[in-house]
Amino acid sequence: MGLIRKQKKEFKEYQGVSLLETIVVIGISVVLFFIITNIFISFSRLFQIQSAMTDVEMNNYLALNRLQKAIKESDQILTSKIINSTTYSTSNNTLVLEAPSIDSGGNIISGSYDFFSIHRDSLDQSKLIFSTSVNSQSSRRPGDTLISAFVDKLIFSYNDINLNKANLITIYLANSRSASGSKQRTASSTAIGLRNQP
Repeated sequence: MGLIRKQKKEFKEYQGVSLLETIVVIGISVVLFFIITNIFISFSRLFQIQSAMTDVEMNNYLALNRLQKAIKESDQILTSKIINSTTYSTSNNTLVLEAPSIDSGGNIISGSYDFFSIHRDSLDQSKLIFSTSVNSQSSRRPGDTLISAFVDKLIFSYNDINLNKANLITIYLANSRSASGSKQRTASSTAIGLRNQP
């Protein structure tokens, strides 16, 4: 009889997990799951915002560098020019430039010119396009190139109303991109002189 009591006592000590203990463990697991999910969602949102900001800043930087290079290579602002079958006119949101053609060694070809137009895409105003029309002897590549995909605002201003006399161009470029419900924006302004200008 003592043996049976001893076995019943051992059985009671090792009978498993109660319903209340199971509910507590499930409750704690659910709370931990929600905490981990919220942390993951927060980090994912932060990553998207940081990625958007990086894209916007990089686009702004690269576009301004491309504009600066084109302006420094150019010797004249044109009032208008047909470039790649489209007529572009210089204004506060379009810039048309004339630059001496260059050969494959980077040397200027005397009496030969290439033409640039910097403008927003007519179908998608967030895109900044660099159009190039070249002389047959030039080493520059003709065509349209996307230089920024997140343009919010573009303003060109000139140091003289008479574009034939203007030799300094001020550029204001703002880029923006939405990510995770917030808008990331950056803006830059710079003044650049034409080729061989003080």
